[in-house]
Amino acid sequence: MPLRALEKPISFIQKIPFEIILVVLALATQWFLVTAPMNSLSNWYSTDDAYYYFKTAQNIVLGYGVSFDRIGGASGFHPLWMLVCVAVFAVARQDLILPLRILVVISVLLSAGTAIFIYRILKTMLSGEISALFSLFWIFSMKIHSVNTQLGMESGINAFFSSLLIYLVVRHEIQAGAEKQSLRRLLLIAGAAVLTLFSRLDNIFLVGVVGVWLVLRSTPRLRVLLLGDVAFIASAVFVSFFLRLGFQDNYQPYIEAALAMTLAAVAVRPLVYYFLGLYQNLCDVPSRIVLMRVALATTAASTVLLVMMFLLSRLGVFSGFPRTVIAIEWFYSLVWVAGTRLLARLRAGREPGNGYPLRLGEDWRMAWRERLLRGVAFFAPLAVMLAGYMMWNYINFDTLTPVSGQIKHWWGTLYTVYGRPVDSLQAFFGFPRQIGSGAWGLAFTPQIEVATVWLKAAGSQDETLYNNLVSIFGTLFGAIAVALAVYNWNFVRTALTRLGIIPLFIGSFAQLLYYHGSNYVNTRGWYWVNHTLSVVLVAAVLAECIYRSLLRTRVKPFVLQVIVLVLAALSISRFVTDLRVHIPPQVAAKDQYNYVGGIRALEKLTEPGSLIGSTGGGVIAYYIQERTIVNLDGLMNTREYFELLRTRQAHRYLDQIGLDYVYGNSYMLTESEPYVELFRHRLELIGETGGATLYRYLPGIK
Repeated sequence: MPLRALEKPISFIQKIPFEIILVVLALATQWFLVTAPMNSLSNWYSTDDAYYYFKTAQNIVLGYGVSFDRIGGASGFHPLWMLVCVAVFAVARQDLILPLRILVVISVLLSAGTAIFIYRILKTMLSGEISALFSLFWIFSMKIHSVNTQLGMESGINAFFSSLLIYLVVRHEIQAGAEKQSLRRLLLIAGAAVLTLFSRLDNIFLVGVVGVWLVLRSTPRLRVLLLGDVAFIASAVFVSFFLRLGFQDNYQPYIEAALAMTLAAVAVRPLVYYFLGLYQNLCDVPSRIVLMRVALATTAASTVLLVMMFLLSRLGVFSGFPRTVIAIEWFYSLVWVAGTRLLARLRAGREPGNGYPLRLGEDWRMAWRERLLRGVAFFAPLAVMLAGYMMWNYINFDTLTPVSGQIKHWWGTLYTVYGRPVDSLQAFFGFPRQIGSGAWGLAFTPQIEVATVWLKAAGSQDETLYNNLVSIFGTLFGAIAVALAVYNWNFVRTALTRLGIIPLFIGSFAQLLYYHGSNYVNTRGWYWVNHTLSVVLVAAVLAECIYRSLLRTRVKPFVLQVIVLVLAALSISRFVTDLRVHIPPQVAAKDQYNYVGGIRALEKLTEPGSLIGSTGGGVIAYYIQERTIVNLDGLMNTREYFELLRTRQAHRYLDQIGLDYVYGNSYMLTESEPYVELFRHRLELIGETGGATLYRYLPGIK
């Protein structure tokens, strides 16, 4: 019997569409930012990377091409956000401040739009109260806001289109209709997938998983098991390499082999499992036969993988690979497949008629045409647009993909201040030593909050005690979450499927494996937007479990609605207070131009027309006058510069363009890779200014 309180949203939602309330609240609480002094607003744009977009967009509008320094082309950006920035700068052109104020409004609206999609996703299955609370949480959580709304990066548009994509998938799942209607909806979803991909190119993992999810729509249990297999297979390969070799330097020579084996395993294992009957309904198959079939399938797949790895090694795809990795990966696969198939057998036995195809291959023979049409409708637009983008990239920048990603993979081979690759399995799966950071950092927010309050109450600042408290509360909250999920398993399982959480999570997980498995370094908070979205949706499902449990204990619905309203009000109040502290609405007259104080000091020590190299340089390049900043780390420089940097010959490029000065952190420039060799005997100290060190560049030194 349905719960009465779950049938009616809270009263204010009945009067005004809640989506409008979300937009009004987002704008009303942050409108002061539009007129805030620029010295305050500079705290909003607190990362150098945002200004890479702004300076390049300004150069595009002024006719200098897709270039950061007006010397060479730069491809280190995601295309959709760059298009937005170009449109904004086309309105303002030479004005430096107005575009930043406009982009604040756009970012706030994107955040509100994401919250609307979260609300609509959740409301398809959860109560109006919980759906409203977590959509508000997206806008007014400072931890989410500081990465996904602030900064001026692509994270806001990424969250908007990722949530739109999941919302369209959820709506498609619950809509019935003729095949033509279904194909039209798929084309619409494909359009959203294209926008999601170009909002961040590493969303290729998310849109790929979503495509498989939609293609296998008619067999919901099969797609869950298949995607679970794929996620496990990929992680098992990397874990096997790490257990055999260790991390960082020991693993580095075998990255290509690990990536090749991952791709091969993801292709081979599901096919072998399918043809040996491990995606069939196993409810009538004795457990002994299931285990025999599992042993045969995993062993056969490992044998094929071993042969493929030998062949790829002989063909020169990679130099070699440790043979024992195959055995380790086989063991993990055996345990996984045995466990999942026995569990699937148990579930299918309890729910007759809802299992997998009864006879081998029957499902595919009957539905091949339907699946082919779905696959073409979804993947063809993606393939065409991606191929077009890569061709444009190659024509303009001599590389198919942005140079910035290639550079960060290269940094993983160096001892550099930009960071080191993951050094533990915990970090590999997105849980670094710094508690609350990493891909799943939002999940630690409750225990961090409680530990902080506890520590303040005790009047202590002991870091060890803080970490212990976070661990204790983390274990406690984790146990509560597991207990809630187990106790409400039927509801949780259905919610994870119907709310699109499974494809969202697996797509996010695949992206995480790619970065950490390829020794990519210097990942930033805006890389993990989809992971944050996953955490929010899962948290909402768990909160709904608590909400329903309280209703069953005969707590008055009105009481729960008041609690939700109070929590929302407290969240908004705290957000506004924190935001105004972070970005003060007024600044003393003497501090109005502090944000460019160091840049003006740099101008006094250099001549108009100078070329100044900087290891970052986004902020300086945007505000400096009559001088040009050349990006030295390569993220916003040419492919030619990157190739020379990698071969320790970047001085040739700097000599060619006539670099005059180098400006940056003295340790980074003179002690860390790759700059220590590049600038050895090529720098003449001028002095400290604006919080960094200025050198004269000495060209022609061999």
